[in-house]
Amino acid sequence: MTNASAKKRATQAIRHLRKGDSLTRAAKAGGTTPKTVLKYAGRRIERTATGKVIARRTDQRVRSMRFLTREGVIAVDVRGSESASRVGTYWNAMDHYLKTGDLRQLNPFKGKYLQSHGVRRFYITDPQMLERLATAGEVRFEDIYNISR
Repeated sequence: MTNASAKKRATQAIRHLRKGDSLTRAAKAGGTTPKTVLKYAGRRIERTATGKVIARRTDQRVRSMRFLTREGVIAVDVRGSESASRVGTYWNAMDHYLKTGDLRQLNPFKGKYLQSHGVRRFYITDPQMLERLATAGEVRFEDIYNISR
């Protein structure tokens, strides 16, 4: 397992820890071991007074994620689990629109942006632009994380 793959699996396990799973169950759901989760989770986890491993509600880890712009998909650094979750929710809303034509899930992103390295990148909510980018092959949902790191 590569270092990047191990980190990705640990991140998946953290999601399950945040849902209340035990470390063992979360690691299994993430496709890794508890030892790997502990190695790569860093400050995203903590131990309770009883010794139970839990995930902190949020973290400030920087993630490289795919972000859709008018020119196509780019990699942006996203700081924190809340911002990363927002980007993921946007991709889900975009997928929902492209499959159903229903724009309602994109409404919360109208006029909103992601700030990365001092640059504001607005979420695309215009249906014509989304259709154009999807037709051009820029919208792919295999993984929202930039796996080049």
